[in-house]
Amino acid sequence: MPTAAIIGAGSMGTIIADGLQRAGWTSDSVTLCARRPERAEELARAGYRATTNASDAAAGADLIVLATKPKDIPAVLESIQATVRAGQTVLSVAAGVTIATIEAALPGAAVVRAMPNTPAALGRGATGFAMGRHTTDSDEELVRSVLGAIGICVEVPEGDLDAVTALSGSGPAYVFRLAEAMQEAGVALGLDPEVATTLASHTVAGAGDMLVWRPEGAAELRKQVTSPGGTTAAALDVLESGGLVDLIREAMTAARHRATELGSNG
Repeated sequence: MPTAAIIGAGSMGTIIADGLQRAGWTSDSVTLCARRPERAEELARAGYRATTNASDAAAGADLIVLATKPKDIPAVLESIQATVRAGQTVLSVAAGVTIATIEAALPGAAVVRAMPNTPAALGRGATGFAMGRHTTDSDEELVRSVLGAIGICVEVPEGDLDAVTALSGSGPAYVFRLAEAMQEAGVALGLDPEVATTLASHTVAGAGDMLVWRPEGAAELRKQVTSPGGTTAAALDVLESGGLVDLIREAMTAARHRATELGSNG
């Protein structure tokens, strides 16, 4: 059983820890490193192996997961650089922080950069990852097993990761906002708020399942539910004339730009 040190005990750090335990990693094989002692104590009470010392956590781990905010990465790298040794794999999920930045701070380390998203909390995440210069097939196998514990993962060139951030990293928020709008519109059309919320939530979830499990793809599935001259066609005409496609493209471009900025500032 490999061992992992997850540096950063926020949402994504604990999501990854939970995924590993669901995948069969034992509680003593995963260490969560929190910045604040009270957070470490809270994690320990919840059954995690926890510490506030990143260097100690990283020292004996086969895998080091960097799950802090991008702005905190330089300090984290400084705290562990004397400890990291050849043979360890470093997996960063910090938006915008380049592999080269981490490799420069941890010479010789096998560095992998990834961008998971919040559905990973349910084991339904969608993660893009990129391999660094010093990685091997065994590093990739380890990373795929970790990311596979929280959903699906796909390898991409590092230059595409900011676009991955814009699509799947930030994507759940787009879907949640759509669901909110559908709920609000349902209420405006006279539905009870609880009814509107239930119908909107299950409609979004069901459509998502169809996208994943049906082979036709989004465009064909849309056509199947859109009868010429029908109610769905009337609604889609409004969305198209309102510039939905252009708005989504502009929104994702802004998200990609911000991911790049975060990495540059970090």
